[in-house]
Amino acid sequence: ALVAAGTVEGGGTVGLSAFGVIALCITYVVGFFATAGAAGVDFGMNNKEEKDVQMGGLVGVALAAIVAGGAAILIAAGAFGLKLGAGLDTAAPSFMSAVMGSEGAGKTMALLLAVAAFPPACFSSFIAANSFKTTLPKVDPFISVGVGTAVSILLAVTGWAGDVMGVFSVIGASFGPVCGAMMVDYLLAGKKWAGPRAGWNLAGWISWVVGFAVGMAPLVGIANIPAAPLAAFVVGAVLYFVLAKAGLEGKVLEMPAAEA
Repeated sequence: ALVAAGTVEGGGTVGLSAFGVIALCITYVVGFFATAGAAGVDFGMNNKEEKDVQMGGLVGVALAAIVAGGAAILIAAGAFGLKLGAGLDTAAPSFMSAVMGSEGAGKTMALLLAVAAFPPACFSSFIAANSFKTTLPKVDPFISVGVGTAVSILLAVTGWAGDVMGVFSVIGASFGPVCGAMMVDYLLAGKKWAGPRAGWNLAGWISWVVGFAVGMAPLVGIANIPAAPLAAFVVGAVLYFVLAKAGLEGKVLEMPAAEA
């Protein structure tokens, strides 16, 4: 259906192939969940038991995706069933009112959507700030976090953040190899966190740089790599494994055990 929908009637323009649609979906999924996966590892360490982490993944990731995806399908089907699909402008202020059936319900739903955006925005900002301070401990957090804030404002004001495909491609290219390297590090350590490493972990940095280059290649026009964020994940994982075996991992620091 997606392939057929991509064909413009009478225009001779052919839509994506079946593989192209799958690759596009993978780009969206990896681009979205790469950051969630990387942040989830940090956040999951605060849980008491392994079961808590598993339940968090099942409810917060799997169930949330099913509910959100199912709701989107039902809403779109309902809109087309009411013959609202043709010519319906999603950017128009009246869009939500048209979908909900009344102006009051539309305004209420739009307000609720705005409120729902606050928790993930605040949480992601908190995680990003912690990451900046951890990665760059000698840099004033006001400067590192301030630069990140300025870039975020620039993306929002210019409208670049609205280019979902481009944003997810950059996010997937950035965090895909990170998640790949973290996965291999976890497996090599016996399915547990190895612990903090001293100095610069060359295996991790090299894996990230090469994986990021692979993920960004289609966006800058260097090479047409299908599902580039997934390819970045694989490259980061494989390269980290090779470099770790070559002895380029940083030394694991001893952590004093907490007293009961």
